[in-house]
Amino acid sequence: MLGVDPSESAQAALGHEPLEERAWTVLVLGLEATGRMLEALQAYDRCRRLLHQVLGCAPGAALRHAYRRALQATTTTWPKPC
Repeated sequence: MLGVDPSESAQAALGHEPLEERAWTVLVLGLEATGRMLEALQAYDRCRRLLHQVLGCAPGAALRHAYRRALQATTTTWPKPC
């Protein structure tokens, strides 16, 4: 479908299955792609905490990669101090 925001679709999926790591990955990447870096980092942190609390595990490689991508994007988009 054209015009569908991947982050909105991911949030809808997470409403049904909050432990679906692929949906978290799509959410983080979608937020990062639309310039919403802080939200992307916050989403990753919510997922990381949830996985730890419920399953006792850490995010997988794909989600960690999405996190690193969003984190790296923050360093290139935020203004440099004077």
